[in-house]
Amino acid sequence: TLHRKLFFLLILLLPTQLGLHFWPGWSTVLGIRIDYLSPTIYLTDLVVAAILISWLVESKALNLQGLRALIFTENFKSKISSSWLILFVFFYLLLTSLFIAENQAAALYKLIKLIEFSLLGFYVCKNGFSTTHYALLPIPLLLSSLLAWFQFIFSRSAGFWIIGERSFDLNSPGIALSEIGGQNYLRPYATFSHPNVLAGFLLIGLILLFPRLSNKNLLAPVVFLLTISTLIITFSHSSWLAGFVILAVSIIPFFKKRVEKIMFFTVAASLLFSFLLPGLGLETFPPNIAERAQLSRLAMTMFSNNPIFGVGLANFIVKIPEYGAIPSVSWWLQPVHNVFLLVLAETGIIGFVFFIRFLLVLIWKFQMSSIRPRAQTKSVQDRNFKFQIAFLVILITGLFDHYWLTIQQGQLLATIVLGFLFSNSQRSSSS
Repeated sequence: TLHRKLFFLLILLLPTQLGLHFWPGWSTVLGIRIDYLSPTIYLTDLVVAAILISWLVESKALNLQGLRALIFTENFKSKISSSWLILFVFFYLLLTSLFIAENQAAALYKLIKLIEFSLLGFYVCKNGFSTTHYALLPIPLLLSSLLAWFQFIFSRSAGFWIIGERSFDLNSPGIALSEIGGQNYLRPYATFSHPNVLAGFLLIGLILLFPRLSNKNLLAPVVFLLTISTLIITFSHSSWLAGFVILAVSIIPFFKKRVEKIMFFTVAASLLFSFLLPGLGLETFPPNIAERAQLSRLAMTMFSNNPIFGVGLANFIVKIPEYGAIPSVSWWLQPVHNVFLLVLAETGIIGFVFFIRFLLVLIWKFQMSSIRPRAQTKSVQDRNFKFQIAFLVILITGLFDHYWLTIQQGQLLATIVLGFLFSNSQRSSSS
């Protein structure tokens, strides 16, 4: 069908950030243009819209009776309560966007993006995709890795602006560098907005690619090894940490049999770490770590001043100058590098509780499906496990960065992974 073909196209285009940026007055802070606030129509937005429209048309979901059958496929009562919960969260976010946020336009734009990704996640969940639908994944992994190695070796971009590569070199202001033996090296971006985002994409790509290594296709092992080497030169410490964790979970039987418990523990540890982070004395550390510590303190201060509703969606950067944190460089104006603190600061305790509840419900679904008396097939177990450790990657890297919530490529990848997770947990429960 057309929508499935378009979904394959979306997988191919995941790395690209090609888009049309607009710069209204509300997309600036202190007269500085802020990428995170700029309303942008990405090529991938057009593909997502085409997927949803073609799916609705082909499935006749525009018919009221068909739509009810599509949504209420399982326990009617539980689905009703879930629907009311979703509506409550939606109107809560709408309220904060329109009446609480200082920059209401930015908050409303963020809400529109949340609706887009929610619909995409719903589409993935309802269509029951699995790792076999990632047949084209080696292509973007291969191209991203080759481009990253070019940037690392030659210390500049390759000029592929048509696929969203930005123009930069070793001396560009704010460019990400890594020092090796007293010499600075450019951390590769490929077509992503930051090396950390590239690393997150590569790591999850490795997880989903791994089952295909046993196939006779010789391209998969080559791409796998090339992707690992590219992950190393990104110098993304959070992705390295996540990689070591999922490697341990994958090869140590004690951990592999308890992956759901590990996810629960990761959420609990993430909450503890996030609330302790602002109190850590990190000023003596390198500037990038000290800046992150200051942003963490700002997040907690914003929350303490706006505990119920927060400062509003997409308003963290907007509020930074108000708290006396005048940046010495423009690229310091960015979200706090912790998804838990970012949600807490922007949506307050109400939005934060629903965010944590969403994570725990997802893990609980897997916990329940894994202890059902009917045995699962090995393919089902393997499929579930791949998406569980992909979810672990998002949780761990989300402790140290914000791109899963703020950057188009990260948001798309997280949405697809979560959609697959819900789809697989439902299929496991019914199997």
